[in-house]
Amino acid sequence: MIKGHVPADKVGEILDRLSKDQDFREHFIGDPAGALKEHGIEVDPAKVPDVRKLPSKDQIAVIRDQAANIPN
Repeated sequence: MIKGHVPADKVGEILDRLSKDQDFREHFIGDPAGALKEHGIEVDPAKVPDVRKLPSKDQIAVIRDQAANIPN
């Protein structure tokens, strides 16, 4: 689905926005490929599920914090 490698700092940046920015969350739900492309991540839109749901902002913040503690 994702073309190439996504650096850990980029993943953290996206998770941070998903945990804090309601406009970005709405954009991500409506057009995940477009939202990720803004961050330099290419996704095949044909592989994106038609039905999408995000965890709550708080749940994403926990995931972001856990991911920050994973060694590279």
